[in-house]
Amino acid sequence: MAGVIQQNNIQGFSVYGQQQVDYTVGGMPHQDFAAAVASAALGRTLSLESATSSLVAGVRLRMRKLDDLGQCMSVVSKYVATLADEDTTDTASGEDLLKTKNLLEIYGIEGADNIDQDGSKGKINKGDLSELQAQIQYAMDREDNDLQQDMTAVQSYVNKRDQGYQTAYAVVRKVLRSASSTINNIGH
Repeated sequence: MAGVIQQNNIQGFSVYGQQQVDYTVGGMPHQDFAAAVASAALGRTLSLESATSSLVAGVRLRMRKLDDLGQCMSVVSKYVATLADEDTTDTASGEDLLKTKNLLEIYGIEGADNIDQDGSKGKINKGDLSELQAQIQYAMDREDNDLQQDMTAVQSYVNKRDQGYQTAYAVVRKVLRSASSTINNIGH
């Protein structure tokens, strides 16, 4: 598993009584501590990158659903606004109403089946449309809330991913500085 650092004693090797160790990260043995930390940070970062991509795809789907529901809401609202309390409208004449019905059924919105009750000659009244309008609004509010939570999760994953890259970079930079310093000291 990436990100887990396991310490292993080097058999028969101690310096001034101190047992020497190497490290295994994600099944890769014989690393020094700096390489193990960098490897673990990069492994964690790559898994966060994958999770972030999945969450972003989910956010895009939610945004598309919200757009579709918004279009449905505008169509239903138009009919609610134009009908008097006791009036009905012929759903066959409202092609936009039939498209709305299909979209709402895809998303499982209650009341969508009230549109076009008996084939292409169905009628729907203002009361049914008002109930459908409330169901769409409820679905939009719920979807918007879920979208906000997903976007917060995406931001958290992005921050953790960036932190992992920074940690790996800092460790590698520190090791390079230390090696450079050691080489300079040997040369003088």
